[in-house]
Amino acid sequence: MPKTTRAPYHHGFLKESFVEAAIEYLEKNGVARLSLREVAAAIGVSHNAPYRHFKGKDALLEAMAVIGYQKIEAICHQAAQDYPRDPIQQLVEAGTRYVLHAIKHPELHNLLFGANIKSSASSVELKQAAHKAVMALVRIIENGQAASLYQDRPAEQMALASLSAVHGLSQFALAGHLKDSVLTTKEVRSYCANVADMVLHGLLKRK
Repeated sequence: MPKTTRAPYHHGFLKESFVEAAIEYLEKNGVARLSLREVAAAIGVSHNAPYRHFKGKDALLEAMAVIGYQKIEAICHQAAQDYPRDPIQQLVEAGTRYVLHAIKHPELHNLLFGANIKSSASSVELKQAAHKAVMALVRIIENGQAASLYQDRPAEQMALASLSAVHGLSQFALAGHLKDSVLTTKEVRSYCANVADMVLHGLLKRK
């Protein structure tokens, strides 16, 4: 069983720290092998300690997914901050960083969008985290609309179209359909630039 260098929690067990450790375990071992007991053993705490905060594996998965959506929200916020005067680059960079994050953290990415969490039965906290991640992208679209760069259509619909494009690209990348070998960051950025160009300009010829 893989061990981390994390110090034992003893009586100072923290929910947040356990979730971080669980994400590390997930990335190394996959969701099938993940359990509260396995993560507890990996970091050197009592197997009973996690049950102070989680009823079971499903509750732990939801807590991990909350962190995953918060990371996506942070990606959008950072892209907006890095290019405050360029809404188009905000969108391109947010999409590119989304794909790069999915490639770097495939197990967490699949947890968010796979079958292990049922959205209809998910907690309020998880639904709020997912909503905030989407709204961070919506605000990037609204920045472009405020600069008269984008169409006067509902920003939520435009954000969904943009997210669908980069999410699809990330799934192709994770499945190895874009290239037999590992994609370089430069190659990912090239793919994302092409997708962004299609999203921004569409497929129809302009008369």
